Formats: sequence, structure tokens, C-alpha cells
Amino acid sequence: MKRLLSLGLLAFFLNSCDDGDIVYQELNFDNKPVEKCSTKNLFLKKNGKDMLIFKIDTLQLSANNLPLAQPKSFEIGTNVELIYRIYDDTAISASICESLPPAKPVVISEMKASPGGTAIVTRDLRTLAPATETDPITIAYFYNFEFRNISFKDGDNDINNSKMAFGEYQYTQNQLSFKFKDNFNPIPCTTGDNLRLVVHSDTDAMILNLAQNSIELTEGTQTINLNETNFLIYKAFQIKGGVVTSEMACSEETIFGNTKQIENWKAVEGIVKIVTNKVIQSENDPEAKTEYSHKISLEQVKFSKEGRTFTRNVIPFGIYTSTL
Repeated sequence: MKRLLSLGLLAFFLNSCDDGDIVYQELNFDNKPVEKCSTKNLFLKKNGKDMLIFKIDTLQLSANNLPLAQPKSFEIGTNVELIYRIYDDTAISASICESLPPAKPVVISEMKASPGGTAIVTRDLRTLAPATETDPITIAYFYNFEFRNISFKDGDNDINNSKMAFGEYQYTQNQLSFKFKDNFNPIPCTTGDNLRLVVHSDTDAMILNLAQNSIELTEGTQTINLNETNFLIYKAFQIKGGVVTSEMACSEETIFGNTKQIENWKAVEGIVKIVTNKVIQSENDPEAKTEYSHKISLEQVKFSKEGRTFTRNVIPFGIYTSTL
């Protein structure tokens, strides 16, 4: 944060020895991490005895209200506040975050930004590259904060800043495990005209959507390109009691009691590889239908969500059985 209170090198000093007045000098929160109170809608930065506090209802920062990579402006006022404090000793998060703050340190000066300034918040996500091809994909989510046209007033002093970077805060992190049981058997979802095959673990699910009759009932190997008709969806869930079921995985709903969907990535680029073998029927049952086993895997799959992408080179999907 280059200049918090500008028009020179401005900031709060502690009480002078002569008259107790507060004078202004440089204030700098550069390279200080953004923190958040666990139970309050407060973000903060600390530097020695100084603390800068940003108050905003985090419901306004949800994915529904704040699309990825689209900066949104909030006017500084009653519900959105920027506060600068000076303490008599090293500032600690507990002083602002706890319902019953400790007796020390004590606030000796506090200024609120005047109404009319702007807080700009941008939501972002990053996929962290796994160490190996079979490791989970980690998805990290961030808020980036910036302030414009901020004015602090303290008596006769009117201190302005036209642009102020506050920094970024990682607010959550999820994983796509890609961990499913060996030799798992995809089962069809019961809805829709297309063939939708699902596999799932206790927390994750994959749904492969293929055009009806696209799997050939002949022995051999076939490939299908992923596109808007033939696609793969990966879902991850936050589980609070129970496990993911095939019904939950197939559903378009995202909340199931205390369980909710937290990730949904779609792939329309990549290759579906299907190796088909005929299952020999018993000679004692001439009326039995012919069965085929289809070993399905995917290669060079490019997943996408809100403009962000990652690629998985090989994804085993399982063995699906059909009859003729």
C-alpha cells in the first residue's frame, strides 16, 4: 500500500510530549497480510501500533453477487466502512475480532473514512498445480481490495487519497480429489434423453454426458471428442453427515440438507476413449441378452469454471455394462 493518507507522507503519530496533539507522518501497510475476523465481517491489516479495518457484509461478496474477475464497487458509508486506528501498544487482531476484547492495547485514536469514497472488490480463483498427475487439484479463492477517493477527517485536518491498494485475502480453498474406487462401475442417471453416466466417492462425483446410442455395441476401441453435447462435469461437495449419493450427483440441485455442492467444473475439450468387449453368455441360457463391457477413460481433459481452466491428462472413468 504505497500511500494510505496522501498529499505528502501522511499518517498518524502518537501523542506528542508537549501538548498531546496528534501530528501526521508516514503510514505504511505494504507487505502486511490481510486478515479476517472469523465471526465478524471485518478485514484488517496491522503494522506496529496501527490498524486499518475494512467492514463489509460478506454476503455481498458471495459468488452470486460478485462474479469471478468482475470488479464491483461499494460506496463507503454506513454499511461499508474503512477505519484507521492507533493503539497505545502493538495492535492485535483480538482487539477488534473478539466480542470481549482484551483490556490492552487501548485505542488512542480512531478515524473513519468519510462517506462517498469507493471500495472495489474483485473475486478470483487459482488452481494450484499438483505435484503428480494423480494428486488432487487445489482450488484457492481470493478477494482483492482497493479503495478510491478516500477521505479521512480529524478536526481541521482533511486527508485524502485517490487510490489505495489494500491487498488480497484467501477466503477459502477446496480440492478436487479425483480419487474414486478401483474398477468402479458408472451407472446411468435416470433423467434426460442423453446417456448420463455417474461415478462418485463420498465427497466427489463425475458425470459423463454422451449422446444417446453413441457407445458402439461392437468389440474394439472408439474415441469421442468432448464438446457441448458430449461433456464431463466434476462436482465436489461439502459433507455434513452422510455421503454423496448417485441421486445427489445426478441432480441439478446444489443443496441437500446440510450437504452442499461447492465445486462444479465442466469439460467440453478432451477425448473419451472406450474399449468394448463382448461378455460371453452361458450356453445353458440361450435367451440371455448379449452383454458388453465398456472400459471408459478420458484424456487431455480441459475443465472450465467462470473463465478459469485446468487440464487433466488422464482420467479413468470405469467400466460400464450394456446389453443388446
